[in-house]
Amino acid sequence: AGSRNYTMTMYEDPANPMTSKGTCASAMVLDGRFLKEETTGEMMGMPFVGSGLVGYNNATNMYESTWCDNMGTGIIMGTGKETDANTIALDWNYVDPMTKKQTKVKTVTKIVDMNKHTFTWFNIEKGKEVKAFETEYVRAGS
Repeated sequence: AGSRNYTMTMYEDPANPMTSKGTCASAMVLDGRFLKEETTGEMMGMPFVGSGLVGYNNATNMYESTWCDNMGTGIIMGTGKETDANTIALDWNYVDPMTKKQTKVKTVTKIVDMNKHTFTWFNIEKGKEVKAFETEYVRAGS
């Protein structure tokens, strides 16, 4: 929880990655059961805002997460597990707002330390993971 600055690198054209910047405010909510994130920045030169919620479901022993932003009109949902003590991998299924097709992706959140973490989004293309973007978050003021 706390305020972070982020730098996102998008790999739509891997030879010419695009970067954007923004901020993310997060807080533990609902008696500390969920982490709520509010993101503001830019993406592809346009204003970007998004909101997410993540928590651990004791009944399924899985992490569950939701995300929505001003680039689409749907709420996407992911589930997954810790792959090691500092990494959570989630599988997401949603309808892509650009193609209108059911889409599967994988995300990996890696906690580097108390002040830094990364979030990497992989598109699943023909059964292979292809890195679409990576976001580095750094605690504001650190």
